Amino acid sequence: MLRASQLRWLFGLTSALVLGLCGLGYRLVVLQVLRHEELRVLADSMTQRTIVREPWRGDVLDVNGNPLARSHPIKHVWADPSIIGEHRQEVARLLAPLLGYNEAELEQRLQVTTRTNALNNVVRTNQFVVLRQEVSIETWQQVTQAMFSLRAPNEASLKRSERRLWTALRERAIRGDDGQKRIYPNGTLAAHVVGFVGVTNYSINGTPVREPVGFDGIEATFNKDLSGVVGIRTTELDRGSRELVNYRGQDAEAHAGLNVVLTLDLVLQKILESGLAEGAEKFGPVNTMGIILRPATGEILAMSSGLTFNPNEVGTAPMENRRNRLISDFYEPGSTFKVVSLSSAIEDGVARLSDMINCEHGRWHYAGHDLTDHEHYDTLPLEIVFAKSSNIGIAKMALRMDPNLFYRHVRDFGFGSRTGIELPGEVIGRIQEPSRWQMTSMTRIPIGYEVAATPLQMTMAVAAVANHGVLMRPQLVKRLQDSRGRVVVEYRPVKVRQAISTEAARQAVVAMKTVASTNGTGVKAILDQYTVAGKTGTAWKWNTVTKRYDKRYYSSFIGFFPAENPELCISVIMDQPRVGTYGGQVAAPVFRKIAEQAAHYLRIPPDRGTLASPPGEESRAGLPTVAQRSPRPLVNN
Repeated sequence: MLRASQLRWLFGLTSALVLGLCGLGYRLVVLQVLRHEELRVLADSMTQRTIVREPWRGDVLDVNGNPLARSHPIKHVWADPSIIGEHRQEVARLLAPLLGYNEAELEQRLQVTTRTNALNNVVRTNQFVVLRQEVSIETWQQVTQAMFSLRAPNEASLKRSERRLWTALRERAIRGDDGQKRIYPNGTLAAHVVGFVGVTNYSINGTPVREPVGFDGIEATFNKDLSGVVGIRTTELDRGSRELVNYRGQDAEAHAGLNVVLTLDLVLQKILESGLAEGAEKFGPVNTMGIILRPATGEILAMSSGLTFNPNEVGTAPMENRRNRLISDFYEPGSTFKVVSLSSAIEDGVARLSDMINCEHGRWHYAGHDLTDHEHYDTLPLEIVFAKSSNIGIAKMALRMDPNLFYRHVRDFGFGSRTGIELPGEVIGRIQEPSRWQMTSMTRIPIGYEVAATPLQMTMAVAAVANHGVLMRPQLVKRLQDSRGRVVVEYRPVKVRQAISTEAARQAVVAMKTVASTNGTGVKAILDQYTVAGKTGTAWKWNTVTKRYDKRYYSSFIGFFPAENPELCISVIMDQPRVGTYGGQVAAPVFRKIAEQAAHYLRIPPDRGTLASPPGEESRAGLPTVAQRSPRPLVNN
């Protein structure tokens, strides 16, 4: 029979066991039920890895395949301080000059940091330390060579476990992930069209991802096509950070982005930019702008917004220089808008080129306000009124039109609507409805005031007259293709609408040819081998401070050639020239320079005379190879 002391001992032992089992059961409930999800995530973070494969960004090419934007291979360099351990001073000494670090700074970045996790274990927290985001392949090779030069004293006599640590130090302590850097080989050439990229940072299952993203231009509009598809691999690692292939999960390869082929021609872009730069040097404007396009298709062959930037160094450029003023800024176009007015009057049958109009010897008082001409003209046929750019003559012609019909014509030419060009930031301009017009509006709008247009809208309107009255959508992108050159998407020219009849356009061309003659304001735009049809423009600028027009001008010329079968339409706009005033003085000669070189480069057959040189390689010698307001008296030309 058990004694009382033994019973007490047995009871105590049983109680202790019961309490221990209860405590263990409670702990199991906490770990397996209450904190199950938290601990599962912690365990996964220690053993599972997501490897993100960055897709190769597609190129932006000109119509001939020349690169405007491309990606260059680089390495994203990072370190695992847990492997480096107490060798950080030696590693810092080797890598600091290669990675552009101060040695002490790099040593500090390689320091192991720790924390206590939910299981009260001490764990390392900085097994992924970014050292440099963009390192050239050459520099990366030097980094790997430097790491492989690490040797332990008497390494041959080390234990097997110690040799494995040195091998891990050399091979896995510093890692380089494949990356890419966007390069713009032509610098500022066509920068506003191409745009630029920035970098967005995010994570996939805890793995940091650094992805280039288009911020402007074609890079932004076609970012999804250019970017491709990210590749992802999920896997597990052992204690030595080696992959356990049998436990590999999702494994999707990255898919490269598509190449975007533009309608732009680099040679024509260089011709345009060089011609504008030469004109800027001669006439001293605050900015110059220009476009070269095909009237029949709307394809833009060159496009320059003047004040520019280098997309390779976009951070150094003023914000205002990044703006594509051809589509983001609007202005009162002045006399170039008379092309729309003349075409509309002919279309409505209220005017003929032979109509005689009294130009009032240069000054006309209407509805309480004066309208002036730059010269003192008397009675002229409408064709010459247009050629001489008489404000009074065009205003009198416009008063024959129904304001509502005229407004409809203006809208049909694309004003007050976006053109649909494949670039971000396009504005619609401004044209008020007739119900809001003043008594003088039918004498001001037809000469290019009280209407705001972008340079691109104005150019497309003139191109519509060249294209037998058909307004086209401007086209910048020709196709999308893969890295092997296989076409994925082909873009065709898009007809917007018949802005005016073919006959009205034909008669407008007759008048526009007279402009570019010895009897017109565009005499300096005459080409030796081609008949030019065009229109000069000189528009006073509105001063937002004084709320008046002042003697600052937009001087412009928009023309096309050969006049009867146009191949090219070219616009030149000089913003506030300091030498010269009228579009015929300032913009027309720049147009001529650009048109001559473009015609020779494209070997456009002349419609009169012969080419200055044979249509062979010698014809290209010297060409760049690859860059509501109170009315008051108005002067227009």
